[in-house]
Amino acid sequence: DSLSPPFSDELSDCLCRPGHYNSHESPTEGVACTACPPDTFRALPGGVGLGACLQCPLFSHTNGANGSATCGCQAGYFGNVTLYSEQDVLPTTTTPQTCAANGTNATNGTNA
Repeated sequence: DSLSPPFSDELSDCLCRPGHYNSHESPTEGVACTACPPDTFRALPGGVGLGACLQCPLFSHTNGANGSATCGCQAGYFGNVTLYSEQDVLPTTTTPQTCAANGTNATNGTNA
């Protein structure tokens, strides 16, 4: 579950795929990719430690799947959470994308 640039011969070039994190806390230990737990996600490659997986936003989930790169809206909620990224859920974000019960305040009012 890792990737690296073509012709790379450096261990430090290996990154875990989206939906996974490096369970080795130090880059000198190598790469041991582990799937993010259910209802968490990692949109980008890389990331060290379980904290690299972010909790799905309110009213969204991974449908019980491990290793998710995105979250989807729960049944009865609508929004465009397939576009969620770390920037969308950081505490400093003023208007994160969310799932809404009736499409109000959702990003596009469609079922994700």
